[in-house]
Amino acid sequence: EKVLDGACREVRRLRAAVDKDADCPMSVNISSAQLRSPRFVELVRQNLAAHELPGSALMLEITENSLLNNLEQQASKLQTLHEDGVRFALDGFGTGYSSLGHLKHLPLDRVKIDAGFVRDIVENPGDTAIVEAIIAMAGRLGLDAVATGVETPAQLEFLAARGCRFFQGYLFAKPMPADELLTLIQGTVQRTGGAAEAGPLRNV
Repeated sequence: EKVLDGACREVRRLRAAVDKDADCPMSVNISSAQLRSPRFVELVRQNLAAHELPGSALMLEITENSLLNNLEQQASKLQTLHEDGVRFALDGFGTGYSSLGHLKHLPLDRVKIDAGFVRDIVENPGDTAIVEAIIAMAGRLGLDAVATGVETPAQLEFLAARGCRFFQGYLFAKPMPADELLTLIQGTVQRTGGAAEAGPLRNV
């Protein structure tokens, strides 16, 4: 709960400093315990209201394993928040135990390709085949595919050539304090003369 509150506070500060209408949601990892909580929907809504944020300011990340029990009930919670504008990403896709059929029952916006598949993608045909399949499947379902763990230009070029448009990893930036992130975003906006999502941060 403290993490969610802190994330909402920071994304409001970032939006106020750069562009209050910028379409740059803050991602927050949600545990299976939080997802099971009967207060989950109420908690998210309270945080958004307290910080005067639209639902679209949040991208909540869930794992496949967190959906193993009571899928119908959990999907209902996600759908309720999705109707408020909150977005959802399935993290570590391909490493859990959920059925592929679950994807069509969940209000997802993104699937995040696990870094374990990206690490050796240039050299390993097996990883290449898996990643290509995930990117293609996501596209057919109307979802964004996000490659995580991107650390080299070769990986980035390889993924982009296969239709992946969103990336996360040390090639772009390492974890940093919020003040440094604000400086980085402001610098990107100044260099490009565009909105907060312009330039190299557009795909992060």
